[in-house]
Amino acid sequence: THDATPGFDPAADESATGPILRITEVLPDSSNQNGSDAFEFIEVYNASTEAIDFSDYVIAYLYPTDYDTNTSESLWPATDREVTIASGDTLVFWIKNSGNTDLTTADFNAKFGTDLVDGETIVQIESSGMANSSARGVAVRTNTGETISRAYYNMTTGQDDTSADQGIQYGPNTDTSRTDIQGMIGYADATPGTVTQEQVSTGLIVRPTDTQSPTIVDQTMDTIDGTEDLTIAATITDDQLVRTVELTYSNDVDETATTLQLTNAGDDLYTATITAGDLSGKSRIDYTFTARDGSTEASSATGTVTIDRGDTGPVNVNVDEGQVLSGEVSLVASGDLDSPEILIDGQSQETTASLADEPVFLFETTNTDTFFQNGVKVTNTDTGDDDLLTIFEDGTYAETETISTDVPLSYVQQGNTLTLSVWAGTKAYPQIDENENNDDFLVKSLRLVLPDGRTLYSSEWSTSSDWISMGDSTGKNDFITATFTIPDDAFSASAYAWDTTATEDGEHTVSATSGDD
Repeated sequence: THDATPGFDPAADESATGPILRITEVLPDSSNQNGSDAFEFIEVYNASTEAIDFSDYVIAYLYPTDYDTNTSESLWPATDREVTIASGDTLVFWIKNSGNTDLTTADFNAKFGTDLVDGETIVQIESSGMANSSARGVAVRTNTGETISRAYYNMTTGQDDTSADQGIQYGPNTDTSRTDIQGMIGYADATPGTVTQEQVSTGLIVRPTDTQSPTIVDQTMDTIDGTEDLTIAATITDDQLVRTVELTYSNDVDETATTLQLTNAGDDLYTATITAGDLSGKSRIDYTFTARDGSTEASSATGTVTIDRGDTGPVNVNVDEGQVLSGEVSLVASGDLDSPEILIDGQSQETTASLADEPVFLFETTNTDTFFQNGVKVTNTDTGDDDLLTIFEDGTYAETETISTDVPLSYVQQGNTLTLSVWAGTKAYPQIDENENNDDFLVKSLRLVLPDGRTLYSSEWSTSSDWISMGDSTGKNDFITATFTIPDDAFSASAYAWDTTATEDGEHTVSATSGDD
């Protein structure tokens, strides 16, 4: 049987205080395999009298300038989040990188002489690993963003706290005003899964009895304009601590629901924004908030948002009354029936099948840096060139942002695949340049939303929830392509390229018919 506290037996202590979860050891530098540290780990100790479900928590990797400021940070969720840490026990997070993917828990135990069990006392984090020479930190946070415990190394100028297979050990902070920051005790041969009395003391924190589930007050509007982003929001409070808030939402077109974990935006407000691009073609969003405090039954609240697109009528054409047209104009007519007829001054025109409107290409990104000209391009099937659609240059850093780009209908042809690409840019242009640095960032969930509301996912990146590494560093992508095959039944509209230069100047009547309308 695994014994996390050899030589002493922690017991309930009504006077014990501090974080209920504590980072007690970190190993940033270990024996190598395939040129990478093979056995890096983070050890977390449950200092309370109750078992703790770690699915309500996550490890964060910090890039600090001091103990109060981070230039950046990354969340490191374990591959197995459904794990419980027993009272007075530990959980080891083994950092798995590209060099040690073939190693097993048996290899880890053989390395350290331990008896850790997969999914019980050891879990894995997929990451490139912890830095050895730079100042870094790790934190235990609730899913809502509340920091429980954090530990740092290499914070003193000129002092290197890392050494191969030497664990950095932590204990309670002597500064009682900052108990969430673990104090560094020293270095010793790494001992994943076991702690000393100096690291944790003998007293276990007695958690107060919790009988109240979180309270959810919905703040979301009932109806929105179809051209706007939708913000779903709620105020969520608890007499103890809200540890996890999940938002699950679905629409009236796609079959698959989306679930997000939300963080506290301040004043107990939890929000998520669905961009107007993702709302294309939808008329309703159904959603459910679920909140957990780690002790009582989860609370939930449901709602529906109606998307008002106005009375568009049985047939529509994409020009407005009194609009001035010049050059070549793409006229598009859509209606309740397929293949509407387009007329100019009462004369029917020869049309081609078309989408009813421009599709929208979207993806999530994080860790972008300000001023780098990252971009989205589309392949022109006539010329073979990649034409630039948009540049995104604002720094997201630790935040996640949705990039939304309309794709002109001139690039969308029935029977042809649509190829879009995301590029890691230099500070001058979204292009590969061997003499310049390209931005390093992450993207995921590359998708195309059609005017009828259907969402298509890129065939190259079918696992939409996985982050894709962009940039010019080893193992990253300078650019990635996303190919979409648009179903034939989406081309229900009609299009006509009107060369207005061949038409007499003046007023003209553009109309469309669909069936008897």
